[in-house]
Amino acid sequence: MIVLLLLHFTVTRAAFWGCLSIPLASALRKSTRMGWEKLLSSLREGALSAISVVAILSTASIVVGVVNFTGLGLMVSSILINLSGGNLFLLLVLTMIASIILGMGIPPVAAYIVLAILVVPALTQMGIWPFAAHMFVFYFSVLAEISPPVAPNAYVASGIAKASIVRTAFTAMRIAFPVIIFPYVFVYNNSLLLRGDILAVMVSILFSVVSVISIACAWERYLWGKLRIWQVVVLFAGGILLIFPVFKVNVIGLLMVLPLIL
Repeated sequence: MIVLLLLHFTVTRAAFWGCLSIPLASALRKSTRMGWEKLLSSLREGALSAISVVAILSTASIVVGVVNFTGLGLMVSSILINLSGGNLFLLLVLTMIASIILGMGIPPVAAYIVLAILVVPALTQMGIWPFAAHMFVFYFSVLAEISPPVAPNAYVASGIAKASIVRTAFTAMRIAFPVIIFPYVFVYNNSLLLRGDILAVMVSILFSVVSVISIACAWERYLWGKLRIWQVVVLFAGGILLIFPVFKVNVIGLLMVLPLIL
């Protein structure tokens, strides 16, 4: 499905062929091959699980109609742009806050649909690639699951670990710090979303993987053992340099963290 989207198929057509490919792909191996009964059962379960999403989309279509009819979408977009003073980074911060707040109260899919209607137009007006704008709001809608004060996933994790809910939520946020900064990175560097020539995409992904490892280890002060303060500083600084959309800066970051990792 992702390949078809990259080949500029419509979303509906890509979804159709993606669904059709599942039983065909499962038939390639004996262990995953499905008979007619299992296939029909899978289709039934899929239809039942899609009911909640269909309900959200049906409600969202009403919201879309209201937004388009009243001009609310343009109003919200202009308000956000005015609040940011035309600064793209500040607009991204405001969008992040809106996404997390909305994602705390409703499921990520519903939060994304509302934000895609109200907030994404503001991002695209500032020249952001539409796919990157949609991914940005969806990313932070999902991140609300571990963001205090609600952090519903932290409730589950704290129950399993028999730990404090608040400490679990803040620990999750600390470990997920690279995840928090990467949406900003792929807005400025679209190659992380597989846009551009294959070499640039591969280099960006490689640097990003090393960056995530470096920053996460720096936050936890652990890499093959307890890290000293200067090692934490070097790893964190190098990890930040690795995600800048400038190749020379990336090389400097790699030279900082690679000796410590090796």
